[in-house]
Amino acid sequence: QMTKALLEGEAFEAFLREKVAALGTAACPPYRLAVVVGGTSPEENLRVLKLATTELLDPAPYMDEAPQKAVAPGQEPRWLCRDRYWESILMNIARESGLGAQFGGSLLALDARVIRLPRHAGSCPISIGVSCSAHRNMLAKINKEGLWLEKLEQHPLEFLKAQGGNAAQVAEAYLRTGAIRAGQRAERQGGDSETRAVVEAASVRKINLDRGINEALQDLRGAAAGDRLLLSGYLLVARDAAHLKWHEAIQRGEPLPEYLTRYPIYYAGPAATPEGKVIGSFGPTTAQRMDSYGDELMSRGASLITLAKGNRTKAWVSACKTYGGFYLGTIGGAAALIAEENILESEVLDFPELGMEAVRRIRVQDLLAFVIIDNQGRDLYNPAVKASGR
Repeated sequence: QMTKALLEGEAFEAFLREKVAALGTAACPPYRLAVVVGGTSPEENLRVLKLATTELLDPAPYMDEAPQKAVAPGQEPRWLCRDRYWESILMNIARESGLGAQFGGSLLALDARVIRLPRHAGSCPISIGVSCSAHRNMLAKINKEGLWLEKLEQHPLEFLKAQGGNAAQVAEAYLRTGAIRAGQRAERQGGDSETRAVVEAASVRKINLDRGINEALQDLRGAAAGDRLLLSGYLLVARDAAHLKWHEAIQRGEPLPEYLTRYPIYYAGPAATPEGKVIGSFGPTTAQRMDSYGDELMSRGASLITLAKGNRTKAWVSACKTYGGFYLGTIGGAAALIAEENILESEVLDFPELGMEAVRRIRVQDLLAFVIIDNQGRDLYNPAVKASGR
């Protein structure tokens, strides 16, 4: 709940910059961003926000077709309208944040919607929300003739042909575009792209996890936020349910399982294992959900090396600095590839009743990762670290 003074141009832009920066990367960018200003009640505002993130309100009219013109306070619409000017500003803010998924952090958002609603003179509810890259929404239509549910594409080959060819051709075209962008960035930063690729490959640090957690920590102590790694050896796989069980054991005064102090922990839950495969699709889950367990685990020699995706809270950063821990990021969106190319073995160690959330031990080879938080408390997502060029 804000006041209409926030709708002045500079104030509203500063507000958006603050809130976009606070979103972080935990919700799986690139995002579909939505901001809703106004509404006759907070409940109406939030209901419209949900619809805006699902793209259902995209056909709404624009308040002004000229994107250069900001809508002044007091000129709110009679009913729901999109604000083209602030949508363009919001996209620029997202690009400039440097928090995005790829291309130098430019893809925090795929698109943005700013919705304006009528409001009471003494009230100005404002909300901001996202839909993650998975975009888990299904549409249904119900009328007197029956019920229709949205379904996944049943003929993907025909769909891909409409996009320009088969799966390989569509992917190749996309990757070719990305390679061109990468080459352009390399030229701007000095040196040709081939030379930079050789230099970057040489800078990847290999970590042998089979030597034990203490040796792995020693190897990592020379690494800083932003450094790239190739991991080989054994890892634990655990996420929300297992962490809760460990927390409950601590509350009861029981010792933690011995395996927790032997291996790094990868936050993940694999899909069902296909016949003849080592493991099902395997990708990192969002790290922040485990942050409340940081101090109690690290102080007991556990979780000193963790792997997942997304930024972490200040509490976790502080725990890494206090106990010498490292948080490593791994690639999201490549779960099937990781399972096929990087995981050699998999076995359930504990809590088999948890199904896909059971504690597993996996053996990996050349798993690509990068340091997000180092043992000095330097955070890759901290603007000061990003500004240093790391």
